[in-house]
Amino acid sequence: MSASFRIDTAPVAHRLKLLASLGGVPSQVAVALNEVAEETMLDSKAHTPVDTGRLRASGHVSQMATASSLRAELSYGTDYAKFVHEHLRTRHKVGEAKFLENAVNRTAGDMAARLAEKLRALRVAG
Repeated sequence: MSASFRIDTAPVAHRLKLLASLGGVPSQVAVALNEVAEETMLDSKAHTPVDTGRLRASGHVSQMATASSLRAELSYGTDYAKFVHEHLRTRHKVGEAKFLENAVNRTAGDMAARLAEKLRALRVAG
């Protein structure tokens, strides 16, 4: 079970290549995207139902890159993650159904602004 964020860099690929030759800005984009995805995963984990803790502990972020895009994927690695996520009738003592989807929805509105803020911080620090 997973959700993903993708940044399509094709429209600015030539600029990114130029910037990369001047100091690695595309790697900063990857770092910023990963940080935003990790924040969303933390939100999701805070709302993940807990029985043994195995489901919550299995949440992770991975990143894929091509010449024209970066993608961060958030996923849970248990065989029952999808059932727990999708079963709306179950009442949980801790957490809620749709824990990943709701986290993505809560954080999607300001994602571009958070990415921009992180890129500015990386540029200042670097």
